[in-house]
Amino acid sequence: MTLSTNATVRTIAAIFASGAMVALYARGGAAWPLGFVLLAPWLRTLDASPTLAAALLRAWLMALAYTAAAFAWFGSALGIYAQVGAATGVALLLLAAPLFQPQFMVFALVRHIAVRRHGAALGALAGAGGGGGAPPPPPGGGGGPRGGPRRRGPRRGGGGPPAPRGGRAA
Repeated sequence: MTLSTNATVRTIAAIFASGAMVALYARGGAAWPLGFVLLAPWLRTLDASPTLAAALLRAWLMALAYTAAAFAWFGSALGIYAQVGAATGVALLLLAAPLFQPQFMVFALVRHIAVRRHGAALGALAGAGGGGGAPPPPPGGGGGPRGGPRRRGPRRGGGGPPAPRGGRAA
């Protein structure tokens, strides 16, 4: 990707627009409706990604933009706390942005593969499901109510020791 191409300029502008909306959204207040659309420009760049490498590059750039827009304060605080300076703290945070925001890389990877193999509709669902969420239940469903873990010890409200097996509590 060279900077002189029109597609590259559109990609950078879209990621910048998403980053600017994240910055406004992170400040709170009247900007809360931006939460519904702030990733739309970046998603359009993913649609135009011809290769997996291009999709991952755009995800890395979005992780940088998101981290700079929403968490620059954290890098500054980190640098001041470590006594290396606020600018150094922000630079270190941006260097590690994909580690702090891995959901962009995972989303781009899963979505790109799913779109290429199964089409756009399934790619949208796969990308949304691959970006995070609850882990799958353990094999056998976990054994507890609604597939959750089994309880150990007294039940809620019981307060005492569990009753002996095969008999009544004394």
